[in-house]
Amino acid sequence: MSSSYSTELAGVIRNFLDNDDWHYEFLEDCGIFRFGSRIPCQIKKVDIIIDVKDDAFVTYVICPLSAELKDEHQTLEMVKFLTMANYGLLNGNWEFDFTDGEIRYKIFVNCEGVMPSYEVIKASIGCPAAMYHRYAPGILQILLNGKSAAEVIRECESDLPSRPAPESEDTEDTDDEDDSLPEDDDFDEETDGFMMDGDLEEQAARLLEMLHSFRPETE
Repeated sequence: MSSSYSTELAGVIRNFLDNDDWHYEFLEDCGIFRFGSRIPCQIKKVDIIIDVKDDAFVTYVICPLSAELKDEHQTLEMVKFLTMANYGLLNGNWEFDFTDGEIRYKIFVNCEGVMPSYEVIKASIGCPAAMYHRYAPGILQILLNGKSAAEVIRECESDLPSRPAPESEDTEDTDDEDDSLPEDDDFDEETDGFMMDGDLEEQAARLLEMLHSFRPETE
């Protein structure tokens, strides 16, 4: 089914992707760009969708792993975790689909009256990459190891201003409990060197540059 979108805006995004050497599929009937990318975090590959509208575009970066909706504990902890991760974010947000357990990061870019610059389009991909770099360990710990949101959020945000610690639902006294993440022996350690100093915008720009070295060669 065709949908209305700005062909001029789609052309600007297409020029960015071509000049930046992305390999993508464009669905002309609906104005959607689709491509995959390897990213420098424990979730190795994500699907990226850029949905072009009349005066805006939306970038979705979709996690390859989904929550098991039949597992009520896992679903609840994932929703808690993503909600806590969203608190205070300035650009974009995490989303959770209750129909299939899909996890994704979304960025909306308003283009009313102006075409986006190279840097704006670049940030719409780089910022989600930075978010996955920060929060992927927590997502995996909940999905694979059954950890709680309260256990993993503090580790994912250890370099951010502290938030009030969530109260445990299982016990009144948790002072003696070890809430740190376990060693990631089950995960590939090749991306350990990617944690960087600087603010999130700088990290996003650097991470986007790193994406190129992680993408497989495509003719």
